[in-house]
Amino acid sequence: DSGGHVLVGASVTLKGSSAGTSTNAKGEFVLKIPANKVKPILIISYVGYTTQNVSIKDDEPLVVRLALGAQTNGEEVVVIGYQSIKRKDIPGAVSSIGAKDLANVVVSSAEEAITGKLAGVQVTTSEGAPGAQVEIKVRGGGSVTQSNAPLYVIDGIESEEGLSLIAPQDIESIDVLKDASATAIYGARGSNGVVVVTTKGGKNTQGRTNISYNGFLGLNKLNKELSVMDPYNFMLYQYERGVDNPSDTGGITAYGPNNWSTVQKYKNVPFYDWQKEMFGRNAIQQTHNVSMSGGNAQTQYYLSYTHNGQDGIFRNSEFASDLINFRFDHKATDKLKMGFNVRYNHTVVNGAGTTDPSNDQSLSFLRQIVKYRPFLEPGEGADVYDPTLDALTSANGLILVNPVLLDDQMYRNNIADNIVLNGYLNCQLSNHFSFRTTVGYDIVDSLQNAFNDTITPWSQRSGDHKPGVAINHSKKVSFNNSNVFTYTNADLISGHVPENQFTIIAGEETYQNDVKIDYQQVNYFPKGTSPQQALANLELAPQQGINSEQPQPLPITGEVPFNILSFFTSAKYNLHKKYMFTASLRADASSVFSQSHKWGYFPSASFSWLISKERFMDRYDRYISDLKMRVSTGLVGNARIPGFLYQSWFTANNPLSEYSLNQSLQTGYNIPNLINPNLKWESTFSRNLGFDFGLLRSRLQVSLDLYSNTTRDLLVNVPVPVSSGYVSQIQNVGSTNNTGIELQFAGTVLRSKNFSWNFSFNVASNRNIIKTLGANQNSFYVNSGWAGASNLPDYIVKVGQKVGSMYGFVNDGFYKTTDFIYTAPTTPGS
Repeated sequence: DSGGHVLVGASVTLKGSSAGTSTNAKGEFVLKIPANKVKPILIISYVGYTTQNVSIKDDEPLVVRLALGAQTNGEEVVVIGYQSIKRKDIPGAVSSIGAKDLANVVVSSAEEAITGKLAGVQVTTSEGAPGAQVEIKVRGGGSVTQSNAPLYVIDGIESEEGLSLIAPQDIESIDVLKDASATAIYGARGSNGVVVVTTKGGKNTQGRTNISYNGFLGLNKLNKELSVMDPYNFMLYQYERGVDNPSDTGGITAYGPNNWSTVQKYKNVPFYDWQKEMFGRNAIQQTHNVSMSGGNAQTQYYLSYTHNGQDGIFRNSEFASDLINFRFDHKATDKLKMGFNVRYNHTVVNGAGTTDPSNDQSLSFLRQIVKYRPFLEPGEGADVYDPTLDALTSANGLILVNPVLLDDQMYRNNIADNIVLNGYLNCQLSNHFSFRTTVGYDIVDSLQNAFNDTITPWSQRSGDHKPGVAINHSKKVSFNNSNVFTYTNADLISGHVPENQFTIIAGEETYQNDVKIDYQQVNYFPKGTSPQQALANLELAPQQGINSEQPQPLPITGEVPFNILSFFTSAKYNLHKKYMFTASLRADASSVFSQSHKWGYFPSASFSWLISKERFMDRYDRYISDLKMRVSTGLVGNARIPGFLYQSWFTANNPLSEYSLNQSLQTGYNIPNLINPNLKWESTFSRNLGFDFGLLRSRLQVSLDLYSNTTRDLLVNVPVPVSSGYVSQIQNVGSTNNTGIELQFAGTVLRSKNFSWNFSFNVASNRNIIKTLGANQNSFYVNSGWAGASNLPDYIVKVGQKVGSMYGFVNDGFYKTTDFIYTAPTTPGS
């Protein structure tokens, strides 16, 4: 560069000469050119910079000033906090994964690709069905009753959809910000961590177009079945239950044996494997990605198409998505750069899945498959698909259904279309001053179609045992705009960086999110109506059931707006390129709170020390190439809470809201919750101590972090006097504490021109404790729906315990037959 420094690791290619390159003992780059040879052309490239072709002239010093290219390389430059930061200068706790690591994982979604690869980042899937919802938690999460999902920032635009709408092949890097020094600049939305995604862009290929294909084909199958009873032991168990309790037939009313001879008949009845029938598919999974990219020094482009197709091992389940991504970057002048990105995703998910969204046990296929009788009754033969055969049996008030018939009668078709439009304009106003504006527009339109035939529990409960449909249409529109001014004492024109660098940013951001919901449920279709007929002709259903007191449910519509206005500033000072001080402050105003509690303020501060730059470390430079200590603290907020809890709103509890007045049917409304105008942000106070090591000339990278996060002002339902008309009220009274340790390793075992062997490893431990739930309560129970309508709690939220503690009886063991062996005494009178 112009300062006479050599970029270690730069790639230099020579053309037109037998010239060679080497590095001398001082680490200086040396170019050797024979005097009688044609002068070569140097093609110089370095990650994060624009490739340049340089002609060599006689008797002239060679000075190459590399221009900073698009910030797309996750190994050298990280785009966080509305600015680009060199990875070695990051003051906070950040875990990253690059394009190469994502490309080498044979999965169709980005969430699956990062599973287990980032310390302190937990990725869980709700079920194994294709297209199932994926949840990401950073350092355990601190909220008890609200969402612990992180904030997603994709190419500078905040996104509610996360990683589900981006193909892994289109991602350049993913950086997860975990402590307050990195997340506080995002204010009220950063308490659960921030996932920063940078997508691939075009590169300067001197006008050439690069076309690439990336694809894979796989096969999924069930690895192991659960052990279940054979027909004889199953019927023996039902008989013994009936003897002990004649009113309990063990869940098979139509087939429960009433005498011992009936049980014996099942010794030779063939076993029917419902697990194989329902999970026995050899499911094909495939991904095809085609991309085209190129450009020159002024303009770069990237276009890709991705198709993901996956058949579930569960019968009748499948997932398909088609993604189109286009990115365009243009340098209009030396001081003006602009670009835009367009993404479109069309997703179709078919099949009911293994669990019901309502968490009702009676609608769970897993329960039906392992508890339904393991044989076919005489007369059924092998045709278990005959809907005229018996399908319903009862078990302790819960419905057991032939799982094959149930799957055929629960039609599900979910369609989602997502369009993302975003663009940026970067203007260099002077040698030290720049301005960047970013605009994003996101539309998610989803339609969920459900059909439930006569034997489904849904139809049984809705009345008349007739088919019904449920149509849920939602549309989410998001708008995001940020405007950032940056001042630095470094020279943006020449690239000169002073010994003591100072950078300050100041900006404003607006975020708007509007969700519209239209839900309609229609019951009492004539028996024999197909899903397609019912969904396309809702008028086929009568206005009410056989009983005149069973009218059709009322449609449900709603619109939920959510707006945030923010102002932020950040300052960074790098002293002697060894000591870095960073501070930030953000103010957020949200529409979900009352006027008196609308604003929240979120500061942070950090300090990092590049110890390896100190003179006393020179003696260890053969072993320790880099050593940095990081200390940070700050306050961040959680905006993922329900809106408008501070004011009264009314609802009609259909159908109980209907009542008769003067022989006319009226609809009544009520306020479902006791309002609280004093609600405010949930906030997390974060503390982090970290060390980064580069060992053996940076062949081994080690990162160690210790943290303690205290989340306070948690929204919790608190008991209130019943004289208020309510039993509880949501208040800011809860507090939790997360402490943990994270350790990451990354290294190079072997590297040559045509072969490299890298490895990575991470381990993390997190301890979560509930500190308080308010002055009026020590615990409360949570019902996940495992027992259907019985409302039996299975989780407990208790002071001094972990969030997510299960509640129930403790198993002390099992009686064995040897426990009942009686030995008569041999001594009289003993």
